[in-house]
Amino acid sequence: MNDENRRQKILTFKLEDDFYGIDIKHVREIVGIQAITPLPELPDYIKGIINLRDKIIPVIAIREKFKMPPKKYNDRTCIIIIHTLDLDMGLIVDTISDVIDYSDKQVVPPPALSVQEIAYIENIGIINQMVTLIVNCETLLKKEEIALIKAEI
Repeated sequence: MNDENRRQKILTFKLEDDFYGIDIKHVREIVGIQAITPLPELPDYIKGIINLRDKIIPVIAIREKFKMPPKKYNDRTCIIIIHTLDLDMGLIVDTISDVIDYSDKQVVPPPALSVQEIAYIENIGIINQMVTLIVNCETLLKKEEIALIKAEI
């Protein structure tokens, strides 16, 4: 199979005016915003837990994780339920955009900045001048944060 035929499906979402994406292989489902039960002693961007069909799911505000100011939830706010590192978790995003099918030629590695600045960004997708920062689900939370969440749920 040549490079032109290899494809990667990415679920894209927006935070402010910027596009981000998650490899569809991590996505379980998308649900509307709902009541979140806060958990004590966790970082502010870990908003708490939701009960999704009798399963407890920790929820993270991606805006705050990425050091953006909080935004009031509205009817476009969604929770993307992902599975990574043996954990289901919800990611609160401003709005869902689309599922985009990228060829290998449309995906490039992030620039070589400091490791901490780009730790959450796996790749960058580019189609018709639209830039999408593809989130690395496995580095989104530190091991300590995952351990804290697992201890709470």
